[in-house]
Amino acid sequence: MSAAVVIADTLLSGAIQFLLQKQKVDALITQARTEGREVTPEELTTIKAERDALVNEVNTLLDGIK
Repeated sequence: MSAAVVIADTLLSGAIQFLLQKQKVDALITQARTEGREVTPEELTTIKAERDALVNEVNTLLDGIK
């Protein structure tokens, strides 16, 4: 498989994961609003940790492409 195809596949996978993460965040925000509250700092920390892990995973995959 050529490097361009691998890069495109990796970026597409990363984009799909990003959209799934966005849906999860949107659901959390909607749930908090429905309950009449703000998103808690703990929830924000969890969201940020998951986002950072996703970014690191995609970057690691991209760095490994030769």
